[in-house]
Order: sequence, then structure tokens, then C-alpha cells
Amino acid sequence: MFRAHVVTAVWKRNVASYFSGVLGFLFIAVFVAAASVLAFSEQFFIENQCNLDQLTAAFPYLLLFIVPAVTMSIWADERKLGTDELLFTLPASDFEILLGKYLSALTVYSVALLFSGTLTFVLAALGQPDWRVLATTYFGYWLAGGALIAAGMFASVLTSSVTVAFILGVLFSVIPVFADRIAGWALATLFGIREPLSVGGQLRDFAAGLVPAGGLAYFLGIAAFFLYLNLVMITRRHWASGRAGSTMTWQFVVRGLCLALVVVSASYVLAMIGGRADLTSERLYTLSDATRKAIAAVNPERPVLLQAYVSPRVPEDYVRVRKDVLALLRQYQKLGGRRLDVRIVDTEPYSEQAEEALNGGIQRREVVSERGGRFTRDDIYLGVAVSSGLDRVVIPYFEKTTPVEFELTRAIGTVSREKRPTVGVLATDAKLMGGFDAGSFRSQPEWRLVQELRKQYTVTEISPGSPIADDACDVLIAVLPSSLTQPEMNNLVAYVKRGRPVLIFDDPAPIYIPNGLELAPSNRQKPSQGGGMFGGGAPGAPKADGGEALSLMEALGVTWNVHEVLYDFVNPHLQIAGVVPKTFLFVTAGGGASSSGGLNVNSPITNGLQEVLVAFGGRFREKPDSKFEVTPLLRSRQGSSGVVEFEQLFRSSASPFGGGREFDERVIETQVPDGREHVIAAQIRSTEEKSPINAIFIADIDLVSNQMYQFWESETAGLSLDNILFVYNCIDTLAGNTDYVALRNRRPAQRTLTRIDQRKQRFVEAAQGQAREAESKAKDSLEAAQARVDKQLDALKNDKSLDRNRLEAQLRMLQESESRKLALEEKAINRERDEAIRRSKIEMEQNVREIEAGVRAWAWTLPWLPAIFLGLLMFGRKWLTEDQGIAAERLVRR
Repeated sequence: MFRAHVVTAVWKRNVASYFSGVLGFLFIAVFVAAASVLAFSEQFFIENQCNLDQLTAAFPYLLLFIVPAVTMSIWADERKLGTDELLFTLPASDFEILLGKYLSALTVYSVALLFSGTLTFVLAALGQPDWRVLATTYFGYWLAGGALIAAGMFASVLTSSVTVAFILGVLFSVIPVFADRIAGWALATLFGIREPLSVGGQLRDFAAGLVPAGGLAYFLGIAAFFLYLNLVMITRRHWASGRAGSTMTWQFVVRGLCLALVVVSASYVLAMIGGRADLTSERLYTLSDATRKAIAAVNPERPVLLQAYVSPRVPEDYVRVRKDVLALLRQYQKLGGRRLDVRIVDTEPYSEQAEEALNGGIQRREVVSERGGRFTRDDIYLGVAVSSGLDRVVIPYFEKTTPVEFELTRAIGTVSREKRPTVGVLATDAKLMGGFDAGSFRSQPEWRLVQELRKQYTVTEISPGSPIADDACDVLIAVLPSSLTQPEMNNLVAYVKRGRPVLIFDDPAPIYIPNGLELAPSNRQKPSQGGGMFGGGAPGAPKADGGEALSLMEALGVTWNVHEVLYDFVNPHLQIAGVVPKTFLFVTAGGGASSSGGLNVNSPITNGLQEVLVAFGGRFREKPDSKFEVTPLLRSRQGSSGVVEFEQLFRSSASPFGGGREFDERVIETQVPDGREHVIAAQIRSTEEKSPINAIFIADIDLVSNQMYQFWESETAGLSLDNILFVYNCIDTLAGNTDYVALRNRRPAQRTLTRIDQRKQRFVEAAQGQAREAESKAKDSLEAAQARVDKQLDALKNDKSLDRNRLEAQLRMLQESESRKLALEEKAINRERDEAIRRSKIEMEQNVREIEAGVRAWAWTLPWLPAIFLGLLMFGRKWLTEDQGIAAERLVRR
């Protein structure tokens, strides 16, 4: 029988006892202070994300000490003071007493957690956090604490010593906190269980904005298990002594083990099923309308088969990917009915299933992982083959960055169509389709872009040597059209002017493609074909418009200076700010078509994307008399970006084996940002029948190079780049597949510490000004020294008293002497300049660190002040009212 008023009475008694003094509020203040230190660590400022990921990573370790501090006296004090006998003689059942005490401890913990909610207000002061994700994160904290409170209570019921109860509470809590390290390796090796078993592993889903069924079962199961052990211990007094009592002990031991097995099994099964509530603001883990539409379009008479080859055991880094793939496939199967046939094949290495997967185009990946101090090398399979009739699309492997729902939906939509759209690739010197390179005598592979497009489109190469037919393709991709000859350019321009969909890439400095700088538009001729070891061979043909693609730009209604390379002094990623050159522009989510810089949130192509990396890109402008609608897609930051000449940035360097160029980043240090935003990519459209245009122009080829695929898949330096998704969006938009664009853009918003970034920017600009001033002084000093030498030489030349032989000898001596002096002066001046630039950078870094230290100081201090203030208020109130109700003659007069 359960009586709520009895449970409430026990709950009130324990809560009032806990908060009767200052100690309870002091505990809350310590908890909040520790959470503040963990949440706003140095890594928080390095990652520059407005979330509680740092606290989530350390929260299980914080619970190791906080929870035992709450629970250590809950039973131990009762036994020490002898009040436990009085408590158990009350008209209440053991379960009612246990539940009242558990709820009181949970209330104390909940109050502490509520006070730590001040951390979210600190985040709100620094940026724009996702409040829904913060809510699920705190719900996970609450569940984790509730589970460990039951373990701490079990420790307290075993002893009458508060100290021993605290130590035992820590030891019992260690089991779920370090479960992955304690038993994870053994379970993975013996039983193939790789699902996270620790508190921290379960908290990851909650921190991502999810409420997973497996996580709920895990925490509720731990709480139920330890509460059961508590109940067993407090009911022992009812057992008979002797042999019967020993029998009861073993019975409850078996029951406890069975309950533990049920808890673990239920958590594992629910985790494998993948049920979860998606509370993210962007609804990232809910099937989109595009997916539902693609499944509904499948003909039931021609169903789509999805055959997934998935390793039953994967390293921890891929557990989330595997879980997402399996969960989505189950949702697809449930939604598709007769339209979809989903088969999941457990694929062990070196098995028949593995051979079948490899023969079907699924890739085997070798992954090195560390678990429990052991490094292991695993062969894993994580791919899906999608087929309908004779059409087949293979997703060979899901990387950690792969948008799983998009890939599956795209594959379903592709194979269920009667005919695939066609993408044409224009044959240029960029050689997207691969082939033999006569200049280097090497065969070049096909670009990754082409390989990926084959999953959705029929890809064909289009020759510019003859007029391009309108029905040659649905979308034409032209990479490096500046390398075309004049007749080839004329054919491309004629095709563009007819309003056919065209995606154009060009670049003033294509560094990530083979022989990129030789192919740069600044070189007016094509590279020489053939040649010997010293670079001989026939000279290359002249490029159209001298390499400047003027006729193509005229057709698009824009102007583009092929000699200008963009730079940006602002790098939002501090961890790589000193490594990558300033010609790497990180274009982040910005405003609309007329706001300052970034990705255009008003365009379906870029809305939802977070960051695109532009490497050594160019800029272009809309012509004043343009009749077309030019919608910027990518723009540089206003106030920190500008352009520098290609010839200044890449200086020519002589070599006995041919010409070459050296990159000189110091040139950028002397530049002054022009205060404007520069368009890097734009959609250009016209509805007029006389001049129809349907094109997208991107002034950077490196944006879609193979190197960017590597950056994207490996998340180099922690970057989450959307270059590849941006290009796919451009192609799908031109092809009319807008459903895929919306699906692909489903990404968590990048929520950075905007207010800190704004304060840092002032010091960055000051350091740039000091660097430019030092460079200017060095230049003036060198010019003055050179002028002095020229003056001395002129004076000697004008000396009429010297004959020709003596004049030549003294001129030679003076030139040698002054050249040595000038070289020494130049070294000294450059050394002084470099030192001034170094000091300015150090000063900037010190100022940035001072900003972070200041923010960290108040972020560590403010959150726990409300708890201290409330504690002092309660203490003062108690002190003022402690003599009320006492007879006056019994009061001690002071």
C-alpha cells in the first residue's frame, strides 16, 4: 500500500533538516562553482561554441563527489543517533520511508541543479544558445544525478559512519561512471556490445538535444536497482535468524543479480531499437518532408531494396553513426510499407557477408581506436546498397560527417526514377573526368565531385570544341573556363546565353588542383604540352581573352579581375589562426542579400549551411548596367577583408628546371582592408526571353577540390565545413531538385560566442594596424638607404677629375662597399620590422587572453552568488527569529 501523505511527511522532514543550516546552501554554492569552472574552461573559449559540452564531458566526475555528499548522512546519521528505530516504528511501510528519503535527496540535488541554471544565463550573455538543447542537457544531468543518488543511499545504509558512507558512495558511483573502462573492453570482445555503458556515454545523446529511450532505461534502471538494494537492507530486520536468514540472503542476492541483468538488457535493447524524442530546434533527427515525399513517390509495383551491410561492432567514434543509420532504416521501413524492403546484414570481417559487401561496392574501412588503454585496429563495414529494378546506387561508407538521411533519401529518389538527370562536365584543363596529362606525362584520376555525382546523376563529358546542344545535359559544370581557347569559349558563351543551367567555377589562384598555378588565369597561354626534363616542348595555345574570360563575364553581367586574390584578417577558429594563411576565408552564416558578409540566409542554396572555406579565391561585381538578377551566395566579411595582386602574392622564382612561384604571405600584412564585402559566389538569373540566363558563378575552384573532401570527411582541426554540401545544393538547384537542397541543409546551427568575438576584433584590427605601420617604416628606411647610395654614386659619376679607368674602379669599389652596407642595413631593418610585428601579435594575444580571463572570472563568480545570498538570508532570518515563542524569563539577557 502506498500513502502519499506518509511519503510527503518523510520528505519534508529530511528536506527541512538539510536546509536548516548554512551547510546546505554552502554545498549548493560549491556545486555551482565547480560546474562553472568546468563549463567555462580554456577549451570552451578555444572551441568558441555557445553550449555546455565542456561541462557535459566532466559532469560524471563532478557527480562522483557531489552525490555522496548529499546522501552520506541520509541513513548513516539515523543509525548513529539511534533515530532509525524510532523511524521504523512509525505507522509507515519500509517502502514509503525509502521513497520519502529518496525524494528528499533528489529534491536537494534538484535545487542545486536549479541554481546551476545560472550558467545558461552566462551563455545567453555571450551568444545565442539553443534553449531546447540546454533543456535536454539539464534533463540528462537530472537523470544521471537521480540514478547515482540511489547508489549513494545504498552506501549510506551500510554504515553508521558518515565518512565511510561518503567513501562507499564514491566507490559505488565509480561503477556506472567508469563502466566503459571497467567492463567495456571485455563486453565488446566477448559479446560484441559497443553501446556506451557509462554515465558520460549516455549523456552525449541528451547533450545533442535528444531524449533516447535507451538513456531513460539506463538511468531509471540504475535507480531502480540500487533502490531495491536499499529496500532489501532496511527490511533485513524482519528476516529470521540462523539458517532461514542465510537462505533469504542468497535469495535476495540472486534477485539482485537478475534485476541487474534485466536493467542492462533493457537498456541495450532500447538503445539498439533507437527510439528517441527529437527536441532540437532544427528537428535534426526527425524524418523530413523531403524523405516522406521521396518514399511516397516509389511505385509499390517496383519497390526499392535497401541492403545495409553494418558491422555488429564498431569503435566508439562510429557508434553514433551506426546507431543513426540503423534507426533511420527502421523508420524508413515503417514508413515505406510495401514500397521499401529494408534488409540489415551483420557483416563480420572475412565472412561471406563481407565478401558479398565488397563485391557489391561497399567499402571496408580500417579504423584504429583506443579503448581502456588498448589500441585496436578494426575492419568495419558501414554502407548501404539501394536498388530498384536494374538501377542501383551504392553508398560505400558513412563517414562521421555524412548526412545520413540525405544520402539514403537521395539514393531512394534516384533508383525509383524512370530516368536519371544528366550532368555534363565541360572538358577544360582542370580535367575533372581525369585522363592523361601531356604536360606531366601522368594519368590523373577522376575528381571526387564526379564520383559523388554518379550516385544521383548520369555524368557525361562535354567537349567545348564544337557547339553544345541544348539537350546535351540537364546541368553543365564548367571548371576553369578561363583555360579555354577563343573558339571553345565562344561555344560555351553561346550555350550560357541560351539560358541553359550552368555552374561555373574559376579561380585566380587554384592551389589544390594539379599544376594549379600554371593554369591560373594570370598566365595568358596554356601550359606547354609535352617537353623534356628541362621544361621544353611546344608553347601552349593562347587563352580566350588573354585568360580573363571577358566574353563569359560579359554574358553573365559581371566584372571579374583575374589578378586579385581575396584575404581576410579574421579567422574565427583560434586553434588554427596562426597556421593557415589569411587567404583562407571562413565564410560563416550571415544575413540576407543586402547584409554584411557571410552566407546568404535568404537563399535556399545557403540557408541552413554554417561555414564554407574559400582558399585563395577571387571576387567579382555586378555590372552597373546588368539586366540580370544577381543574388550573392558567398561574401567576405566587411571591414576585415580585401584583395591583393596575384603577382605580389606569388612571386616568380628562377629555377634551372623552369619557372616557379613562391607564396609570400608577408605581403598581406601590409594591406589595408578596403571596408567592403566582396562577392565570391552568386546565382545569376534572367526571365527575359531575349537574354535568358540561369547560372551560378563561383570564383574559387579549391572550394570543391579533392582536398576539401578530405577536410570535410576527417573534420580536420575540428572544422565542420559545408563546401561539398554547398556545391551539391548549387547543382540540385540548377537541376530543379529543390527537395534535396532543403534536406541537405538540415544542420545544427553554429552558435558561437559572438560578444567575445566582437571584443576580440578590436584588438585584431589594432595589431594589423601596427603590423602595417612597421612594414611601412621598414619600406621607408630601405628607400632612404637606397637613395643615399644612389646619391653617392651620382656624385662619383659627376666627378670630372677622374679618368675613365679610375672612375670605373671607384664605382665598382663603392658599389661593392655600399651593397654590403645596404644588405646589412636591410637585414637590420627587416629584423626590426619583424620584431615590431611579433610584439604587436604578442600584445594582441595578451589582450585576447585578458578578455577570456575577464569573462572566465565573472562566469566563475556570478553563478554561485545567488546560492550564497539565499543561504545568508535564511541564516539571518533564523538568527532573528530563533528566540520567538520562548518565555521572556527564560531568555538570557545580554
